[in-house]
Amino acid sequence: MRERPDLSNLPDEVVAYIEALEQELAHLQSEEASSSRSEAPLEPSEPPTTVQVVSISAAGVAKRTARHLYLRQRRGGMGVFDLDAPDGDAPAFLVLAELAAGLILFSNQGRVFRVPVRDVPERDVRGRGESIIARFPFRADERIALVMEDTHPRGAYLILVSQRGQVRRIAKQYLGSGLQSGTSLYDIREGGAPAAACWSSGSDELFIVTRQGQAIRFAERLVPVRGCLGMRV
Repeated sequence: MRERPDLSNLPDEVVAYIEALEQELAHLQSEEASSSRSEAPLEPSEPPTTVQVVSISAAGVAKRTARHLYLRQRRGGMGVFDLDAPDGDAPAFLVLAELAAGLILFSNQGRVFRVPVRDVPERDVRGRGESIIARFPFRADERIALVMEDTHPRGAYLILVSQRGQVRRIAKQYLGSGLQSGTSLYDIREGGAPAAACWSSGSDELFIVTRQGQAIRFAERLVPVRGCLGMRV
Protein backbone atom coordinates (compact mmCIF):
# COMPACT_ATOMS: atom_id res chain seq x y z
CA MET A 1 0.00 0.00 0.00
CA ARG A 2 1.28 3.48 -0.87
CA GLU A 3 2.42 5.57 2.12
CA ARG A 4 0.35 8.58 3.14
CA PRO A 5 2.12 11.77 1.99
CA ASP A 6 3.14 14.54 4.39
CA LEU A 7 0.19 16.88 4.87
CA SER A 8 1.82 19.22 7.41
CA ASN A 9 2.38 21.99 4.89
CA LEU A 10 -1.24 22.07 3.74
CA PRO A 11 -3.90 24.43 5.14
CA ASP A 12 -5.98 23.00 7.99
CA GLU A 13 -9.20 23.06 5.93
CA VAL A 14 -7.57 21.01 3.14
CA VAL A 15 -6.27 18.43 5.64
CA ALA A 16 -9.73 18.20 7.20
CA TYR A 17 -11.29 17.62 3.77
CA ILE A 18 -8.79 14.85 2.93
CA GLU A 19 -9.37 13.14 6.28
CA ALA A 20 -13.15 13.26 5.70
CA LEU A 21 -12.66 11.61 2.30
CA GLU A 22 -10.47 8.92 3.87
CA GLN A 23 -13.15 8.15 6.46
CA GLU A 24 -15.86 7.92 3.81
CA LEU A 25 -13.70 5.58 1.70
CA ALA A 26 -13.00 3.34 4.70
CA HIS A 27 -16.73 3.20 5.46
CA LEU A 28 -17.59 2.20 1.89
CA GLN A 29 -14.89 -0.49 1.84
CA SER A 30 -16.23 -1.89 5.12
CA GLU A 31 -19.78 -2.06 3.74
CA GLU A 32 -18.58 -3.77 0.55
CA ALA A 33 -16.65 -6.39 2.52
CA SER A 34 -19.67 -7.06 4.74
CA SER A 35 -21.94 -7.45 1.71
CA SER A 36 -19.51 -9.88 0.08
CA ARG A 37 -19.44 -12.06 3.19
CA SER A 38 -23.24 -12.20 3.48
CA GLU A 39 -23.94 -12.91 -0.20
CA ALA A 40 -24.32 -16.59 -1.04
CA PRO A 41 -21.44 -17.85 -3.19
CA LEU A 42 -22.15 -18.88 -6.76
CA GLU A 43 -22.63 -22.58 -7.25
CA PRO A 44 -22.95 -24.97 -10.21
CA SER A 45 -26.48 -25.26 -11.55
CA GLU A 46 -26.10 -28.96 -12.40
CA PRO A 47 -23.58 -31.83 -12.52
CA PRO A 48 -21.18 -31.96 -15.49
CA THR A 49 -23.12 -32.43 -18.72
CA THR A 50 -22.45 -32.80 -22.44
CA VAL A 51 -25.04 -30.15 -23.27
CA GLN A 52 -23.36 -27.13 -24.85
CA VAL A 53 -24.46 -23.50 -24.91
CA VAL A 54 -23.59 -22.26 -28.41
CA SER A 55 -23.47 -18.47 -28.88
CA ILE A 56 -23.27 -17.00 -32.39
CA SER A 57 -23.05 -13.37 -33.47
CA ALA A 58 -24.82 -11.85 -36.48
CA ALA A 59 -21.60 -12.11 -38.51
CA GLY A 60 -21.04 -15.77 -37.62
CA VAL A 61 -18.55 -15.49 -34.74
CA ALA A 62 -19.28 -18.44 -32.46
CA LYS A 63 -18.18 -20.34 -29.39
CA ARG A 64 -19.50 -23.13 -27.20
CA THR A 65 -19.36 -23.63 -23.43
CA ALA A 66 -20.62 -26.58 -21.39
CA ARG A 67 -23.93 -25.66 -19.79
CA HIS A 68 -22.88 -26.67 -16.27
CA LEU A 69 -20.17 -23.97 -16.27
CA TYR A 70 -22.84 -21.28 -16.08
CA LEU A 71 -23.25 -20.84 -12.32
CA ARG A 72 -26.52 -20.25 -10.49
CA GLN A 73 -26.64 -16.64 -9.27
CA ARG A 74 -29.57 -16.96 -6.81
CA ARG A 75 -30.31 -13.26 -7.25
CA GLY A 76 -31.83 -10.86 -9.72
CA GLY A 77 -30.15 -8.14 -11.71
CA MET A 78 -27.70 -8.43 -14.56
CA GLY A 79 -26.85 -11.86 -15.92
CA VAL A 80 -23.57 -13.13 -17.35
CA PHE A 81 -21.90 -11.64 -20.41
CA ASP A 82 -21.30 -14.65 -22.64
CA LEU A 83 -19.89 -14.02 -26.12
CA ASP A 84 -16.99 -11.61 -26.53
CA ALA A 85 -17.77 -10.48 -30.08
CA PRO A 86 -16.19 -7.61 -32.05
CA ASP A 87 -17.69 -4.13 -31.69
CA GLY A 88 -20.74 -3.69 -33.87
CA ASP A 89 -21.34 -7.45 -34.19
CA ALA A 90 -24.11 -8.19 -31.72
CA PRO A 91 -24.91 -11.73 -30.44
CA ALA A 92 -27.79 -13.05 -32.53
CA PHE A 93 -28.31 -16.78 -31.84
CA LEU A 94 -28.25 -18.95 -28.71
CA VAL A 95 -28.65 -22.72 -29.08
CA LEU A 96 -28.55 -25.59 -26.58
CA ALA A 97 -27.14 -28.68 -28.29
CA GLU A 98 -25.59 -32.00 -27.37
CA LEU A 99 -21.86 -32.29 -27.98
CA ALA A 100 -22.41 -35.22 -30.37
CA ALA A 101 -25.05 -33.35 -32.41
CA GLY A 102 -24.74 -30.89 -35.26
CA LEU A 103 -25.97 -27.39 -35.99
CA ILE A 104 -27.95 -26.48 -39.09
CA LEU A 105 -27.32 -22.97 -40.36
CA PHE A 106 -29.97 -21.48 -42.65
CA SER A 107 -28.81 -18.51 -44.70
CA ASN A 108 -30.91 -15.55 -45.80
CA GLN A 109 -30.61 -16.91 -49.36
CA GLY A 110 -32.35 -20.21 -48.59
CA ARG A 111 -29.17 -22.29 -48.44
CA VAL A 112 -28.30 -24.63 -45.60
CA PHE A 113 -25.00 -25.60 -43.96
CA ARG A 114 -24.21 -28.14 -41.25
CA VAL A 115 -21.59 -27.73 -38.49
CA PRO A 116 -20.78 -30.48 -35.94
CA VAL A 117 -21.08 -29.01 -32.45
CA ARG A 118 -17.59 -30.38 -31.68
CA ASP A 119 -16.19 -28.14 -34.44
CA VAL A 120 -17.45 -24.97 -32.77
CA PRO A 121 -14.52 -23.48 -30.76
CA GLU A 122 -14.78 -24.34 -27.07
CA ARG A 123 -14.28 -21.32 -24.80
CA ASP A 124 -14.88 -20.25 -21.23
CA VAL A 125 -17.88 -18.16 -20.26
CA ARG A 126 -17.43 -14.76 -21.94
CA GLY A 127 -14.77 -16.17 -24.20
CA ARG A 128 -13.89 -14.80 -27.63
CA GLY A 129 -15.38 -16.78 -30.49
CA GLU A 130 -14.18 -17.57 -34.00
CA SER A 131 -15.93 -17.40 -37.35
CA ILE A 132 -17.78 -20.60 -38.22
CA ILE A 133 -18.88 -19.41 -41.66
CA ALA A 134 -15.36 -18.80 -42.95
CA ARG A 135 -15.11 -22.52 -43.73
CA PHE A 136 -18.15 -22.37 -46.03
CA PRO A 137 -18.63 -20.73 -49.44
CA PHE A 138 -20.84 -17.92 -48.14
CA ARG A 139 -21.58 -15.27 -50.73
CA ALA A 140 -20.72 -11.62 -50.19
CA ASP A 141 -24.29 -10.66 -49.26
CA GLU A 142 -25.15 -13.93 -47.50
CA ARG A 143 -25.60 -14.17 -43.75
CA ILE A 144 -27.02 -16.56 -41.15
CA ALA A 145 -30.81 -16.32 -40.76
CA LEU A 146 -31.57 -19.26 -38.44
CA VAL A 147 -29.66 -21.80 -36.35
CA MET A 148 -31.12 -25.15 -35.25
CA GLU A 149 -29.85 -28.33 -33.63
CA ASP A 150 -29.96 -31.14 -36.22
CA THR A 151 -31.87 -33.55 -33.99
CA HIS A 152 -34.82 -33.58 -31.61
CA PRO A 153 -36.39 -36.44 -29.56
CA ARG A 154 -39.74 -35.99 -31.33
CA GLY A 155 -38.36 -34.50 -34.53
CA ALA A 156 -39.43 -36.22 -37.74
CA TYR A 157 -39.72 -33.03 -39.79
CA LEU A 158 -38.20 -29.58 -39.69
CA ILE A 159 -40.82 -26.91 -40.29
CA LEU A 160 -39.50 -23.79 -41.98
CA VAL A 161 -41.46 -20.54 -42.31
CA SER A 162 -40.33 -17.71 -44.61
CA GLN A 163 -40.73 -13.96 -44.19
CA ARG A 164 -43.80 -13.91 -46.47
CA GLY A 165 -45.51 -16.84 -44.76
CA GLN A 166 -44.43 -19.74 -46.96
CA VAL A 167 -44.21 -23.06 -45.06
CA ARG A 168 -41.91 -25.97 -45.93
CA ARG A 169 -41.79 -29.35 -44.22
CA ILE A 170 -38.40 -31.07 -44.56
CA ALA A 171 -37.88 -34.71 -43.54
CA LYS A 172 -35.19 -35.24 -40.92
CA GLN A 173 -33.07 -37.55 -43.08
CA TYR A 174 -32.27 -34.73 -45.50
CA LEU A 175 -30.56 -32.74 -42.75
CA GLY A 176 -28.20 -35.35 -41.31
CA SER A 177 -24.44 -35.76 -41.50
CA GLY A 178 -24.64 -36.39 -45.27
CA LEU A 179 -26.01 -32.91 -45.95
CA GLN A 180 -23.97 -31.13 -48.60
CA SER A 181 -23.06 -27.62 -47.49
CA GLY A 182 -24.69 -24.91 -49.56
CA THR A 183 -27.72 -27.00 -50.53
CA SER A 184 -30.60 -24.72 -51.57
CA LEU A 185 -33.80 -25.67 -49.77
CA TYR A 186 -36.10 -23.37 -51.71
CA ASP A 187 -36.19 -20.30 -53.92
CA ILE A 188 -36.34 -17.22 -51.70
CA ARG A 189 -38.02 -15.33 -54.55
CA GLU A 190 -41.19 -17.28 -53.72
CA GLY A 191 -41.44 -16.45 -50.02
CA GLY A 192 -38.45 -14.46 -48.86
CA ALA A 193 -35.68 -15.42 -46.42
CA PRO A 194 -36.19 -17.99 -43.64
CA ALA A 195 -37.85 -16.37 -40.62
CA ALA A 196 -38.54 -19.20 -38.14
CA ALA A 197 -38.14 -22.96 -37.77
CA CYS A 198 -39.03 -25.78 -35.39
CA TRP A 199 -39.03 -29.57 -35.20
CA SER A 200 -42.30 -31.50 -35.46
CA SER A 201 -43.42 -35.08 -34.99
CA GLY A 202 -45.34 -35.24 -38.27
CA SER A 203 -48.76 -34.93 -36.67
CA ASP A 204 -48.47 -31.64 -34.76
CA GLU A 205 -50.36 -28.37 -35.02
CA LEU A 206 -48.47 -25.41 -36.48
CA PHE A 207 -48.91 -22.02 -34.84
CA ILE A 208 -47.54 -19.02 -36.77
CA VAL A 209 -47.49 -15.54 -35.25
CA THR A 210 -46.41 -12.25 -36.86
CA ARG A 211 -44.66 -9.38 -35.08
CA GLN A 212 -47.95 -7.49 -35.09
CA GLY A 213 -49.64 -10.30 -33.17
CA GLN A 214 -51.65 -11.86 -36.00
CA ALA A 215 -51.69 -15.65 -35.82
CA ILE A 216 -52.94 -18.81 -37.50
CA ARG A 217 -53.07 -22.46 -36.43
CA PHE A 218 -53.47 -25.53 -38.65
CA ALA A 219 -52.44 -29.17 -38.84
CA GLU A 220 -49.00 -29.74 -40.32
CA ARG A 221 -50.28 -32.63 -42.44
CA LEU A 222 -52.01 -30.01 -44.59
CA VAL A 223 -48.60 -28.78 -45.82
CA PRO A 224 -47.81 -30.46 -49.19
CA VAL A 225 -44.38 -31.81 -50.11
CA ARG A 226 -43.37 -28.69 -52.03
CA GLY A 227 -44.68 -26.37 -49.33
CA CYS A 228 -47.48 -23.83 -49.41
CA LEU A 229 -48.55 -20.40 -48.22
CA GLY A 230 -49.23 -20.89 -44.54
CA MET A 231 -50.18 -17.33 -43.72
CA ARG A 232 -50.75 -14.31 -45.92
CA VAL A 233 -48.79 -11.33 -44.53
